[in-house]
Amino acid sequence: MTASTLIEPGAAGSPPVRLLWGTSVLVGNVDLDGIVRPGLTATAPPGADGGAACREVAADEVLDDPRGLARLFAEAMDAAAGREGAAGAVDVTVQVWEAGHGVPAEARPAEWAGWCYLAATPAPAAHESGCLALADPRPASDQTAVPGLPWGRAVLARPARGVMVVAPGWLTTSVVPVENGQRLIVAIAASAR
Repeated sequence: MTASTLIEPGAAGSPPVRLLWGTSVLVGNVDLDGIVRPGLTATAPPGADGGAACREVAADEVLDDPRGLARLFAEAMDAAAGREGAAGAVDVTVQVWEAGHGVPAEARPAEWAGWCYLAATPAPAAHESGCLALADPRPASDQTAVPGLPWGRAVLARPARGVMVVAPGWLTTSVVPVENGQRLIVAIAASAR
């Protein structure tokens, strides 16, 4: 197993779109004030229903402005695509991730996919817990993690409030399993094809 490369969101004013192995990927921080309900924390997630590792919650339980969040995703997708209107309509769902939730490598059936951490508790021990991982699924890449330099390193986006990742739907993504004691509230977006 090789070491991981952690992508940190850029500082204010830096371009958030990066070419990772020739692929436009946006990793940045977004301002969620006015979009996410004030006081939302991951310590007491909405809709708790018996400890499911992953559950979908109604957007109006956590968002004051669901259209505003969809607009942020669309703008990020347009920026990653390098053209206005590239995202088209954007569908957003909200999920709560708890201990045991993880997603194996998968592609999305959308032109663009996005994730935004709305609230997060820190990982108790494993700093990679709940991270979004990006990998290139193209032949001959041997599942080499994006950006591939150095080859074989996983590229991870650490969960924290306001961290947004947008990538082409064909790019393989996964979620590092969430450990005990950690809880995340995540918005997941997909553009219309």
